[in-house]
Order: sequence, then structure tokens, then C-alpha cells
Amino acid sequence: MALGNRYNQETKILFSILTMPTSSIVKQELIKFLTNLLNYEREKKSLSATSPTIEIKWKEKDLIVRTTLQDLVSAKIFEPTQYCLTSSKSKYNDRVRYLLLKILKDKLEILEDQRTKNNNRSKSDSSAKGSKYWKFTLKLWYSPKELSYIERNIIAFNGCWHDKHNNKSSQQFIYQNLRPRLYTQLFGYQTEWNQLLELLSPHSRERIICIEGMGGIGKTSLALEVAYYCLDKSRDFDDPLYFHAIIDTCAKNIQVLGNRIMPTLLEPEKSSHDIVRAIAETIEFPIEPSLNSQQKLKLLLNHLKDKLVLLIIDNLETIEDGDAIALLIANFPETVKIIITSRIPFALPNSCSITLNPLKPEAGAELIEDLAKKWQRNLSPEQISWIYEKTGGLPLAITYLIAQIVTTSIPNELMPMVVNKTSEELLRFCFDDLVKSLSNTPAYQCLLITALFAEFANVKAIAFINQTTIEITSKHLQHLTRLHLISQASQQYSLHSLTQEYLQLELQQQEDYLIQIRARQIQWYQQLVAPYLSVSADEWHSYQELKTEWRNLRYIIEYCLNIGERYVEVKKFWYALKGFTSTLGYWSERKVWLNWLLQQAQQREDWQMVAEAMFHQSQTLAYVDERDGEGKAIKLALLAWDLKEYCPVEWQFDLSLYITALYIRQQNPDSYLPAQQWLDNSQELFDTLPVNIPLYLQKKCQLFYYQAELYTQSQQLEIALNTYQTALEIAKAINYQRGIAYIRSRISIILFEQSKLNQAQQELSSLLDLTQQYGDRRSSTFCYQYLAIVAKRLDNPQEAKHYAALAQQGFNNLGMEAAAAEMEKFL
Repeated sequence: MALGNRYNQETKILFSILTMPTSSIVKQELIKFLTNLLNYEREKKSLSATSPTIEIKWKEKDLIVRTTLQDLVSAKIFEPTQYCLTSSKSKYNDRVRYLLLKILKDKLEILEDQRTKNNNRSKSDSSAKGSKYWKFTLKLWYSPKELSYIERNIIAFNGCWHDKHNNKSSQQFIYQNLRPRLYTQLFGYQTEWNQLLELLSPHSRERIICIEGMGGIGKTSLALEVAYYCLDKSRDFDDPLYFHAIIDTCAKNIQVLGNRIMPTLLEPEKSSHDIVRAIAETIEFPIEPSLNSQQKLKLLLNHLKDKLVLLIIDNLETIEDGDAIALLIANFPETVKIIITSRIPFALPNSCSITLNPLKPEAGAELIEDLAKKWQRNLSPEQISWIYEKTGGLPLAITYLIAQIVTTSIPNELMPMVVNKTSEELLRFCFDDLVKSLSNTPAYQCLLITALFAEFANVKAIAFINQTTIEITSKHLQHLTRLHLISQASQQYSLHSLTQEYLQLELQQQEDYLIQIRARQIQWYQQLVAPYLSVSADEWHSYQELKTEWRNLRYIIEYCLNIGERYVEVKKFWYALKGFTSTLGYWSERKVWLNWLLQQAQQREDWQMVAEAMFHQSQTLAYVDERDGEGKAIKLALLAWDLKEYCPVEWQFDLSLYITALYIRQQNPDSYLPAQQWLDNSQELFDTLPVNIPLYLQKKCQLFYYQAELYTQSQQLEIALNTYQTALEIAKAINYQRGIAYIRSRISIILFEQSKLNQAQQELSSLLDLTQQYGDRRSSTFCYQYLAIVAKRLDNPQEAKHYAALAQQGFNNLGMEAAAAEMEKFL
């Protein structure tokens, strides 16, 4: 029975030998030989109990070996295949000699025989030809410093065998199932492209690379572009980016085509089982259907150990069995490089991430222009800029919007009016899955609250509105940052414009909650501005916190105006911000707020507020046109004066002195007498003021200031100068910085009139630094104007043009059209 079994086995082997190509047998033997040799060197120990003498060392990519044929056999570095019928050790030695010399040396040319010739050897030379000792160098492809060097060397040997043995070109057949690209060129992301290629190279030990970013940012496009690049490089076996197979899997079941969103044509890979199936199908690896899942997976993973594979797992966050896919990814052999795209971080110990941000303006403009030309649309720079701002530099949104414009035949000039909102369908494609997955978590409330802010939200504000601690809020915000739903800079958090649009849709469906958090947001900003209620609006302050929060403040006040039920809150905002808006020149906001307050105060018969609104609206008009060419400012001021009995005496003094200034600035002979009359009226009111009221000395300083200005208008320059000096002494005594600057500016004008040009120039240059330090844009612009005039008188046309151009730009930015026209004429 045993004899029969042996006979049957040998018959099968003999039949296999007869039917199997000899080259395949040799190739198998050599692969086994090289694998064992490399493993032996790596483990630095004998593979058998005989402990043969084998010396192996690396010199870069060359493997230098000193040994005997017998030791190679004894150590099981050479192992006979199942097709070898002999058990003779001498025959094994002959077989090794044949493989080394005839195949590796002569045929494949990767072995250098370094034994010396017989006639030259000395007795001490143990590596001479004819001796039992061998010394040879294997010219390999990868050193031990490189990732999976044993597997890569075996794959490289396969390629070498294919090239040399079959005498064919180096063009390789690559298994791949890449989707077609839906674009012709990738714009932007050059840094990320270079980083990705470096991570895919054999020198990098990273094998799991996660491309992260918000929906529509271009993660899939970048992964596909790199995959196609590697496919092209893999035609050449010697290229560092060679892969035997490039496998593309995607878990998303919908896609965007132009401005259409539709189901994908093919079934997505929604689970780890789907991914295993896609890999097996792509590399044509047969799996016996009767095997269970574990057996199939084990066979596939073993098969992949001998192959360089690039695997793409697209939209990882939508895969159903997240834990199973993480386990699968972690257990792929090191020959498999994996590119993951995900809207959420994927953290494994041996993974790294590349985060994509929206396209920068230059790259965004290139993409917009390229798409427009493809659809035969010529866009102006302004229209390109509008599309970029509308889409926030999100590539998918840019493509969608331009397709929408083209398919609906919207004329270029009507784009901003017709396309005023982003498609809800696109917003839901980009954000629905991820945001809905958070809906039952505390982080969801933080995300919705962040959408209330016009520019950014700081952690303290979000915590206050959410009624939680800063520590808890910070943790939720960090989680949202990792999900690429919000961006962080220091302690400030912001949203992409499309994310904000989507969240505002969410809030519209939660009306009661929206009302609650809006009320708390108003309360937060009321607290923020409260310290400025007690400071003088006529003095400079740093206003740093208000500058930082300006867009949010403006947005929340606009909200209060629109709902019409926040009169008390708007009044408080106005009293706190009137000095800030005056210093920084926010005239349009002042006009809107004061018009609203005036109407609301009249309806409520709040006559003091009516008078104040008229006064400050008049001031705003005078800031824009100080000469009051149309007389609107003086008309409003006089209407306010008619309501003086509803206001305190200090306020009456301020208004009376302001009307004095309006008449002075008209600069015509008829205005001198009313200016003097109003100045006298102001003096009488001042004399009734208690000396212990706040800002008493500041008001006294202002009284001397306008008296001096009236002297200047009547060309009494010396008296004016002395009066300004008196005002300056008072201002310095109380550290009234704005008053000091304004007085010095008037003194510099007198110096100019007295032809003391160098002194005037020095004074104005010093004042310019001071006004810029406090951010007083209007005063800085007047400094530019006066410096231009002085430079012209000093016969310095270059400097005069420089300052005049700055003044013109400043006046235009402030909406001061008359002053800007003067500067244009000056230029």
C-alpha cells in the first residue's frame, strides 16, 4: 500500500515536471532561494540546527555572500522543489552551482562571482575557484533601509526574470480598475501632490495615507490624479512608483455631474467585504466560493505579500463597518500602499494625513476660467472673483455653479442677481451625512451656534450661548475641527461659507431653538460692549476688542434692526459704539442705525432719543462733508435743538458747540456772525455746568478750540495761536489725546499760513503717526492732505503727489466725495 502511494505520488510529480515549463521550475527555485537568503540575513541566525558558516553583509543595495554550497543546502537557503526526485546532497550542490552561475550570473546578470582563478590562488585563499568556498555579490534593487525590502526585491526579481529570460520589453501589465476622471486638469494642491508622491515612494515607510477635508474640496480628484500618475509610471518596472496593481474602491452612492446630483452607476463598496471582493476581482485572484470569509481573506492577504499594490478607499466615512475596515487596513501586508479619502480623521498608528483646504484665489480663478472657456463663456475678472467668493474656493461648488450658469443660460452680468443662493441639493450632498451623524451629540449644538456668527466665533461666546463651560465647549469644538466642519485660529472658530449656508438651513427648521440662541447671542454682545458705555465718545481708545468683533457686532445689530423688537438693545449698542464708529469712519452703519433709532424713538415718543439721533446723524453727514454743501447737517442739528428741553444741559452744550463748528466750516462771510452767536450761546451754557461733572475740562478745552478756529477764519492768527495753546494746555493736563491731536493739526495749519513750512511738516508727520496709532482713519487722511499741500509749497512734487494719492484713496474709502474730488484736482 505504501509502495503504491509512493509510486502514485512520484508519477504525479513526474507528470508535473513533464507538463510544466522548465523555466517556471527554475524561477520558483530562485525565488525561494532569494527569499530564504534575505530572511537569513535579516534574522542573523541559522535556519537549521547545523549552524553552517555563512557570512552575509550589505553594501548599499548589494548583498555580499561568503559560504559553501553545502552550507546553503544545510541551512535550507536552497530548498529543492517538489519536482526534484533525487535526495542526493551532491546533486543539490550541483543544482545550486547551476542556479548561481548559469542563471543568476550568466542569464540574469545580477550575480558577480568573486572567486579568484585557480592558477593565481595562494594556500591561504579559501575563495579561489575550485575551492569549496564561494564568494559572490548579488546586485539587488532595494536595501534594508527601504520599506518591505525583501518583498520588493522578490517583485523586482520577477520583473528582471521577465525582461531577461523572456527577452521582452520592460512594459508591464498592470491590474487596475480606476474610474474615469471627470476633469482634464487638476488645479491647485501642488504641495499636497508632492507630499503624496513622496509618501508613496519606496523610501517612505508610511503605507496608510489619509486625504482629509470637507465635502467637495477635491479629495477624490487628488487621489485619482495621483493613481493615474502611478499607473503611467508603472509601465516602467524600474520606476520607484511602480505598482503591480492599482485598485480603486468608493463607498459613495451618489455623485455630482456638472449641476446634476444622481446615483452612481455601479454599486459602491460599502463594507470591508465589498473592498476585499473588489481587490480580488481586480487582480483576478480566484477565491473558492465554498471557503468562509476568514479563509478567503487569509488567502488574499498571503497573495498580496508578493505584490506592490496601490489601494484607494474613497469616502471612508460612509463605509458601514468602520471597525472591520480599520482592522482590514491594519493587516494588509507592507507591500500595499493605501490612500484613504475621508471627511473625518482616520487614525491608525502607522497612518499619516494630508489635509486639503479650499483653493487659493489664484488657483480658484484658474479653475473658473478653464471651465468657463470649455463652455464658451468669457468671464471678466470681476465675475471670476464673484464666483470664487460665492463658492469659497470649493472646487465642486465652482464646477456646479458654472454648470448651473451655462445650462440655464444666465447672462454673465445677471449672475449675482439670479444665483443668490447655493443650491440646497449641493449643500446636502456636501454636508448632510456628516452633520446628521452628529445630530444627537453635544457637538451639534456648538456647530449650529457657530453658524450664528458673521465672521468667527470665540470659544467664550459659544460657551455662553450654549450655557456650558469653556472647557467642555473647547472639547466639542476640537472634535468639529477634526471633522473639518470648522476651522480654528487661536481661540477663534470659523466656518466655510457653504458650511454656514447649510447650517442656516438646519437652523430654519429649528425655529424655537434659533430664537433662544439668538437671544443669548445678543446678550453676549451687550456684555461685550458694556465697558464702552462709560467712556467719552470724543476721546480715542484702543477699541481692540471691538475691532476684532466688528463684523459680528454689525451683523447682530442688523439682526436686531430687522426683527424690530430690540429697541432697548439697539440703543445700548449705539451708546457704546458711537465713539468707535466715529473714530474708524463707519459712516454707512451710523446712518442706518440712527435712521432706525429715529423712527423707533418717534413711534415711542422718546423725544430725548429723537434729539440725540438727529444730532449724531447730523454729525455723520458733517464727517462725510464737513462744509455741508447741501445744508443737510445744519438742518438736522437745528431740528435737534428744537427738542433741547428733553435733554440735559451737558448735551445742549455739546450740540450748541457743534452747530458753531458747522457754521465755521461753511467758510463764507455770512456764516461768521451765526458762528459767533452759537459760540456765545455755548459759553453761556458752559457757565451753568457744575465743575464736578464728568468731562468738564474736556468741554472747556473744546470751547477754546472752536474759539481759536473762529479767530483763524477771521485771519486773527496770533490770537488764534494763543487760544489754541490755552486749549492744548488743558488737553495735556487731562491727557485728552484726541483733543491734543486736533489742536496740533490746527496749529500746523497756522504755521503753514505763516510760511513756517518745515515746522508745519514736522508737526503733521508726528500727528500722522499718532492718528494711525489710534486707527482714526479720517484724521489720518486729513494729515495726508495737509502734508501734500505743504510738500507742494516746499517744491517737492514727488512727495506732494505721494501724499495726495494717499489722501484721495482715504477720502474715497471714507465716502468723502467732495474731499476726494479736491485731491483729484490737486493731483
